[in-house]
Amino acid sequence: MWSAIKGDISPNDGGGSQGVRSNRVRPFQSPWTRFYARKNVWDDIEAMDDDEAIIARGMDHIARTAVQFDEGDETGFRVEGPKPELDLINPLVHNAGLQRNAWDWVRHMFKHGDMPVELVVSGDEDDVRIVNVKPFPYAYQISINKDDKGNVMQGDPKVAMASDAAGFSAWDQVNDYGNLVAAWWPYQIARFSFGRKQARDYSTPMLSCAISASKRLRAEEDGLAIARMTRAFPQRKHHIPVPIGLNAQDVADKIEEYRDNMSADTVVTYSETDSNFKMTRREAPATADTDVYLARHYTTDGSRVVDGDVDNVPADNPYLENLEDVYLTLRRLICALGVPSAYLNLRVGQKAFVDKTSDEERESYLYLCRHVQIAYVTTLRWIFDLQLLLNGRNPMTSKYRIIQPRISPSEAMSAVKIDVLRGTVAKTWAELGIPNDVIAKSALKLSSKDAETWLAAGGAEGLPEEGVQLWSQHAKEHFLCGGSNGAQSQVVLTSRMMP
Repeated sequence: MWSAIKGDISPNDGGGSQGVRSNRVRPFQSPWTRFYARKNVWDDIEAMDDDEAIIARGMDHIARTAVQFDEGDETGFRVEGPKPELDLINPLVHNAGLQRNAWDWVRHMFKHGDMPVELVVSGDEDDVRIVNVKPFPYAYQISINKDDKGNVMQGDPKVAMASDAAGFSAWDQVNDYGNLVAAWWPYQIARFSFGRKQARDYSTPMLSCAISASKRLRAEEDGLAIARMTRAFPQRKHHIPVPIGLNAQDVADKIEEYRDNMSADTVVTYSETDSNFKMTRREAPATADTDVYLARHYTTDGSRVVDGDVDNVPADNPYLENLEDVYLTLRRLICALGVPSAYLNLRVGQKAFVDKTSDEERESYLYLCRHVQIAYVTTLRWIFDLQLLLNGRNPMTSKYRIIQPRISPSEAMSAVKIDVLRGTVAKTWAELGIPNDVIAKSALKLSSKDAETWLAAGGAEGLPEEGVQLWSQHAKEHFLCGGSNGAQSQVVLTSRMMP
């Protein structure tokens, strides 16, 4: 990046003469420049995670919301389905630690965009199973290789390793020194991905747009810290008597002698061994103030005194009080993270550092967490489907289900109010003759298993007769009342429902 002073480089004039390039063009490298190579992006985001508390705690919140169930001690997901399918999936979940590692893996996927994992297979030809799922510590070393038409390469990994031919197999691992470490077939690597791809090979991490803001914020905060420390103390002027006519060295010696006397104390101690008093000196600066020492010249008869002078620099700095640029950078960082500020505990004393989180911000945050869940479970399902396929089962007709923690983006009402409203709607629909399976799916939002249990127990037909009549009357009042009579009918209905 180059920065030039305006007017230094002149264009060609109309007469055809060449402009003269000035030597006042100076190179300028921004300290918060972002680089786009995969390793550079990896290093920058890792530095943000290690050094920036806002980024680190924000990713903790996102991963925790995506994987933590409200009840029980499980994390990540649960798998339900027919026993033959669970017998193939559950051992893999247990051996690979897919549930206990869910928080860390989801966080990794969100942070770096791509998290490739190696599928370790064990068994003979008649019983091939995936027994472990191993993530790589440095995902930027794992590369997918495609031909000119965009098709994944199908080269034998053994041939690639024997000839040290990177780019021959579907997947490669190339270390920081450019050496080929490993190669794989296409199905041996699965990849958890979160972020935009735009038909490219790798996902762009969500935090990549925060790299420049994070570096800029660090520079601004460090500048403020240095300014506060260097300008934190007042200055004092010392006028030191020096005879006129002394040379520069003698004046310097006089000032140094004065400084030594001012910054050291004389301590008198008694030595019992020598039976004598001893005088010692020790450094004892009075305060941490910044002192200025000036020579005060005088004539031998004392008739004339010439004082040195210096402008006293106050300790305060008005520019340190204007923090709007720092706040702007901080807001951009929080915007890139996507976590409401209230969740990050950004508070100073009794006053909130930022505005209280609104319902819209919470909703946006929960949609983000739901998006993370979908990206995570998509790769999980691919791994489980491959496990079934390796054992001769068609994954397209499988019945297993991956259940994740429930995230409701709409927080206009509390969960209790929503459940009560759903129950009310379900009972009303039952009296209107709507089928029970429709009520279970559309009104009660029950899972397939819960819906089957509810329908097996009789569904809405299990309501007491008194309750049926009450809710029937409620439905009639709701549909028959209209206009200004609605409020009056509602009051009558409420009074009837009271015990």
